[in-house]
Amino acid sequence: QRDLLSAIYGTSKAEVGRQVNVLRISIPVNDPHISYKELLAVTEYICKVIPILHGYSGYSLLFDMRIDDECPEMWTDVARIALRHPGYDVFDYDAVRYDVADKLSAVNWLTLLGSDLARSFIENDRSKYLTNRGIEILPIGDNLLIRAGLLPQVGDVNRGDNLPLYSEVWKALEPMACVDHR
Repeated sequence: QRDLLSAIYGTSKAEVGRQVNVLRISIPVNDPHISYKELLAVTEYICKVIPILHGYSGYSLLFDMRIDDECPEMWTDVARIALRHPGYDVFDYDAVRYDVADKLSAVNWLTLLGSDLARSFIENDRSKYLTNRGIEILPIGDNLLIRAGLLPQVGDVNRGDNLPLYSEVWKALEPMACVDHR
């Protein structure tokens, strides 16, 4: 497994398994077995036990690269959904290879900052940009977990719901974000 991961991600065998660079936690929209409290608890637990650089948790639309071959016009629909509903994390399974390892790739309902990014967040006083009382910063060891509201949201730009809490979190974290991430 280490040889395979080293080949896929271009890392040395010694580095594989030491630190997760991006962690995505996605939830089904209507799963009666998963509550938001459970999602928060799982995310907090993961943040405590896995050394991560960053991560995020919330609603996602998952796609497979086979769309390109089988039905390329579907990407038009994917783009329409992604642009209309900013709370969805729209990605395909192969997108991880485009992540920049030491920068933040996205924010969502829950945004996790590993110790390096948490330290940068604190040292650069980025919390001053989080003025809405609906945003909570939860320290977890050396990490930070930023929660944008009580529940995850998908928003709807057509109805004027641009997810202002998510936008505020993004503005606070923007200097730590990837610029080369699709």
